[in-house]
Amino acid sequence: MLGGVFKTKEIDAFAQGLSATLAPRLAAAARPRTDSPALAGLIDEVEARAVEFSREQRLGIYGKARLCRTLGEALTEAGADPAATETIVSRYIRRIARARA
Repeated sequence: MLGGVFKTKEIDAFAQGLSATLAPRLAAAARPRTDSPALAGLIDEVEARAVEFSREQRLGIYGKARLCRTLGEALTEAGADPAATETIVSRYIRRIARARA
């Protein structure tokens, strides 16, 4: 039980870091297209980092869900476009859920 408390802090900190990487490119005023080549590369890079983190930390289903939820919340708080945020988070949920520990 106690190990889970520390892991949630690590998950939240990691998700905040991912958000800091993505949020500037997802400003709501710019209405970003997540399929544009410039943004797609960044999204793929961040997705790979999230999957690797999931594997390294051996996250279970709740840890993976927390990672994606915290990322979505952090992007929203940073002012990212809601549609782009939803697209990215749903994509990450599907990809991370398939990742094996």
